[in-house]
Amino acid sequence: MADAGRGWTLKMRDLVGRSGLGRHAIHFYIQQGLLPPGHKTGRNTARYGPEHLKRLELVQRLRKEAFLPLRAIKAIFEGLEGADDFTEDQMDFLRSVKDGYEAPETAAPIRTVRELVSSGVIGRTDLDRLIETRRVRTRMHEGKLAIVADDLWLVEVVGELREAGIDAGLQISVDDLAVYEAAIDRLIVAETALIAKRMRHLPPGDVVARLETALPLIHKLMNKRHEARLREMMRNL
Repeated sequence: MADAGRGWTLKMRDLVGRSGLGRHAIHFYIQQGLLPPGHKTGRNTARYGPEHLKRLELVQRLRKEAFLPLRAIKAIFEGLEGADDFTEDQMDFLRSVKDGYEAPETAAPIRTVRELVSSGVIGRTDLDRLIETRRVRTRMHEGKLAIVADDLWLVEVVGELREAGIDAGLQISVDDLAVYEAAIDRLIVAETALIAKRMRHLPPGDVVARLETALPLIHKLMNKRHEARLREMMRNL
């Protein structure tokens, strides 16, 4: 961003008024690295520039219109080539694809936190951390805290990793999932850019159909490539 001494005349109330976001949301974006901090002018005051308003507008567009999570948006701002310059036409196209893309309905049963722990699906420490870090969502079910059905798969995967020997004694925690989450977020950003820039001449319904057909094959590619690269690395040690 530009030098803080050049045109940074906006106060926090100006950012709030012009962006439509609350003060706490803007501070959260700064804390998460999505928005650069302002130029401090006092203990509790700072000045901001037009660049901050532009960045706030882009965050909202990518979050609400391009269906990107905050981690993926941060990856864009950290310089992922080719994914940070969507045109208005490309954004319109992504919205139309989003409207036709529906997540498959889950048939997973409701599982309460107590049930998951008592049945040995996952340890309490791991489950508490998944909830605390918002990797899984919760809801009240018949007066008991339960995991949202769409998120049960992650609970089960963590439990299975523990059974496979990836235990807490190795000082491996739920937070180490961040390695894979970051890689997936960068992949999603790159895929979104690829869709916007290579498929925009196709009808949105055609794009959705192709994505649904290709997704299992892409997953196979990732799985096989991951395994092959890991084995190659071990051979070359």
